[in-house]
Amino acid sequence: MRSAPWLRGRITADKKRLEVVKRRSADGKQCQVTFATKPDRAILDALRNAAFHFSGGSWFGKTEHLPPI
Repeated sequence: MRSAPWLRGRITADKKRLEVVKRRSADGKQCQVTFATKPDRAILDALRNAAFHFSGGSWFGKTEHLPPI
């Protein structure tokens, strides 16, 4: 059974994106911050000010910009 052409294109794009993410993660420049409970507003503001973004229950950003919390 053949897959739809748009699906093959989506799979190819996802594979390329995964390689980019793997390379980026391997260089140690990106980090993920996860909290067991919701942190104080000051911590959230510090992460936002350091250009971190929230996705899927964690904060992501550059290790060099990680605020000293």
